[in-house]
Amino acid sequence: MTYSALSKLSFSVPIALGAAIALNGLSTFPMLDFIHPLTVEQLGVQPAFAQDSEDIWISVYNQVNPAVVTVLTSTGLGSGAVISSDGYVITNRHVVENAELANEPVRICFHGIDLEDTQVCNFVASVEDINLDPYFLSDLAILKIQDVQGLPFIPIAEDLPVEGQSVVAIGSPGAPSNFRNYSPNTLTVGIVSRVYEDAIQTDAAINPGNSGGPLINRDGEIVGINTLREENTDGRDIQNLGLAIPSSTVNQYIDGLQPVRRAIEQSRNNVEVDYLLYETSSLDPSDQISSNTGPYEAYTFSGSAGQRVAITMISRNFSPQLSLYGPDQSLIDHSASTSSTNLRAELLIFLPEDGTYTIETSSRYPVGRGNYLVTVVDAQAFSNSPR
Repeated sequence: MTYSALSKLSFSVPIALGAAIALNGLSTFPMLDFIHPLTVEQLGVQPAFAQDSEDIWISVYNQVNPAVVTVLTSTGLGSGAVISSDGYVITNRHVVENAELANEPVRICFHGIDLEDTQVCNFVASVEDINLDPYFLSDLAILKIQDVQGLPFIPIAEDLPVEGQSVVAIGSPGAPSNFRNYSPNTLTVGIVSRVYEDAIQTDAAINPGNSGGPLINRDGEIVGINTLREENTDGRDIQNLGLAIPSSTVNQYIDGLQPVRRAIEQSRNNVEVDYLLYETSSLDPSDQISSNTGPYEAYTFSGSAGQRVAITMISRNFSPQLSLYGPDQSLIDHSASTSSTNLRAELLIFLPEDGTYTIETSSRYPVGRGNYLVTVVDAQAFSNSPR
C-alpha cells in the first residue's frame, strides 16, 4: 500500500508477532517551565464528559471483546474479529499467509466469554481466502472457525470515520512469541488522525500482536482492521502513528466472497438471505455503449408484484450507477454513488408486477472502468436496506 502523505517515512512494519523488533533509545527534551496550562476547575468546566467517555468505552469493550480473537500459527500470532455468528473471521494476510502456504490449520483463542481455561484456545480455523489481487492492495484474509454456531460477532461500519472521531484498538499485543494458551485482549483509546483513500491513521496504540484486530467506533462497529505502525529509517518508533485498513475496503473485499457476505447478512438480520442475482464483472471499452452513460452491461432477474428487493452495485475502481427497468422495459428507478469515498449505488424498491426485470450497470462518469459487483436480494424480511 502507498501513502503519499507519509512519503518521509521510509517503510511500514507489519505488527504481527514473530518478527524481531529493534527498540532504540528515544531523545527527550526538558519540560518548559513557563508553560502552565489552566485546569478544568480554573476554566469553570466540569469534567463530567470524561466520565461519560469512560462509560462509553467500558460498554463498547464489554460488547465487542468476546468477538475479538487471538490468531495462532506455527510462526507467530496476531488478532482477528469474528464477523458472522457461524465463525468467519477477518484478519491480516501477513498474520496467516505462512500457515496458508504450509496448508496448516490456525488456532483461535476467545476472550471475554464463559469458557473453561482449557477450552479458550481449543478452536481450529481454516484459511478461506487470502487477498492476492495485485490491483487491490489490502492486507486482508478470511478465516473460518470449524463447527461453530451462535458466536458473538462485530458489525462492519458502512461509513468511514472522520478526523477527530474517537476510536479504540482491541487485540492481543505484547504477548510472548511462544504464547500457546491464553492472553487476554487489551484496549487502547485514541482518535482518527487522518483518513486516506486506503488507510486510516490513528494515535490509538497499535503494537506487535494487534495485527488483524479491529479499530472500533463508539457504536461498537469495525471502522478499520489494524495492520501497520510506521518507523523511521533508523528503526526508532514514530509515536502515535498506527494505520488501519478502512471498513470501506474491508466491505469491498468481502463483497467478492459470496459465502462470507451471505453469512454476515444472515447473522445481522437473523434471516436466510435469498440472492436473486449475484454477479461480478467489469466495465471496459468493449461493452455496449450508451450515449448517456458510456459502456454498460445488463442483467435480468425474475420478480413478482409487491416483492421488496434491494439492488446494490459496488466498485473499488469507479463511481457506479444502476438503472432498473420493468418487464415492459420502462424505467422504474435509478441510483448512482454520491461521493468518491462511497463507491456504491443502491435501490430498495417494491416491484410493481410479475415478470422479468432488467438492471443496467454503468459508471456515473463515461470514463469509468474497472471491476464491480451487482446483487439483488429478496428483502422481504429486512426492515432496512441490507448491510
